[in-house]
Amino acid sequence: MNYNRNTSLSSLKVRYHNKVITGVTFNLLITLWGILVGSNLLFLLLFLLWGNMILYSLFKLGERILLFAYGVAFYIFLLGRDCLEQFFLYPSDTPFSDKLNNHAYFAMICSIIGVWVSFSVFCRRYSKSNNPNKIIIGSDYLYKSIRKYSKISFYATYPFAIIINLVIGFFVMRYGYYSYYTDLSGVIAQSPILYLFSKLEIMMPASFAVFMATLPDKDEFKKLSVPYVVYLIITLGCGQRSTFLLGLLLFFIFLVYMQQIRPQEKWFSTKYMTYAVMAVPLIAIGGSAYKAIRFGNDVSEFSVTENFCRFFYDQGVTSNIIKRAYEYENSIPKQEDPYTLEFLHSGLPARLLGNEVYQGNNLDHAYKGGSFTHSLGYVIMGNGYLMGGGTGSSFIAELYYDFGYLGVLLGSALYGFIFSTITNFKNTSIFTKSLSFIITTQLLWAPRASFSGFLAFLFAPSTILLILFIFGTSYVKLSLHYRKQHLGNAR
Repeated sequence: MNYNRNTSLSSLKVRYHNKVITGVTFNLLITLWGILVGSNLLFLLLFLLWGNMILYSLFKLGERILLFAYGVAFYIFLLGRDCLEQFFLYPSDTPFSDKLNNHAYFAMICSIIGVWVSFSVFCRRYSKSNNPNKIIIGSDYLYKSIRKYSKISFYATYPFAIIINLVIGFFVMRYGYYSYYTDLSGVIAQSPILYLFSKLEIMMPASFAVFMATLPDKDEFKKLSVPYVVYLIITLGCGQRSTFLLGLLLFFIFLVYMQQIRPQEKWFSTKYMTYAVMAVPLIAIGGSAYKAIRFGNDVSEFSVTENFCRFFYDQGVTSNIIKRAYEYENSIPKQEDPYTLEFLHSGLPARLLGNEVYQGNNLDHAYKGGSFTHSLGYVIMGNGYLMGGGTGSSFIAELYYDFGYLGVLLGSALYGFIFSTITNFKNTSIFTKSLSFIITTQLLWAPRASFSGFLAFLFAPSTILLILFIFGTSYVKLSLHYRKQHLGNAR
């Protein structure tokens, strides 16, 4: 017994020493490289913080998978472009002053600190208060019923999701990439059929999320995951790589979660991580190549290295939003509600509060719609915005505009708390699990979207109708099932 105890302690010491060596080596190499190439010191600090957060997540991936996935999304959407410019002297197509760069880097530092510290604190509290081996399953009949109706919803909405994305892909291929932003919304709004299909498409990923929340067995998950992956691949034809990337991250999160819950089924192993790392350059190069073809560029000049870098450079453009928002801070119109509460101006909240819901690019939307995306887009682009163009947003830019650096820190801490709560999903009800999976991709999208985007998605009429259908039908069936059992026992 003492021998086994000593062996266990020795193994723990070895693992701890390996972690320390890995962390020290990473920090030294990055610091030396940053100094050697003359990178911005604030960016160097930002990258070190991000890198250490990733290492922290990897050391206990099963317990910190959501933080890891968020770190990946944070790099793709915010850090990739500046990383190439600062560490590899990649030529910038939109140079900014040191003042604007430093603001963006400091705001992102505040954000990472907020998310990381909050996640760590609340995860530690959950681990002390909960039984790690306890999984709240509830009624087996209820789980099976919710799984059944989530599958029905998935298959019922799936054809419409495929059709609308094929239509969008054809539209983009024929009229150009920018037509997605300038003309497509008008075309869909004018066609009742396409508008209906676009709303049904929203239900399909949400149905898949509810299905995952029921913790299906591996074989059942495979049957539904294949058509979902096909859907993700088709979305690439629309020129929107974010849906594909976020979908893959959701898959990754779920596989790691299930490995923790049912290790005997072998949901995830280190070889999957190897495959994922190997797939990154293929996705990056393929995505950039498709973009080159889509814009009619000469493919004979195709460079593997250049297209690999270009993928991260293009995806990381959101860091420019933080800089532009700071540059035009005094020109952005003030509104009744903070921009971080944009969800109050769409879906069910807007209807309950009597807020007018604005559609499309127009002055009313820019000045009254509560949308930072539309307000900033109009300030920067002017008539270009009114013609359908846009800039996008970032939850960091919104938090800073509304509440300053402290707001970025506290708002990001709220995200960290939400991540820790979702990570603790084993100890929650099926309804809470479902909501957690439904909003996961929206939370990962936040570096490139609005702060309350996940709430806007959750309170969208399409999402609410789906939840009411799946859970309403399931609870009615459960009630009838119990009633039947009670009558049977009475006899």
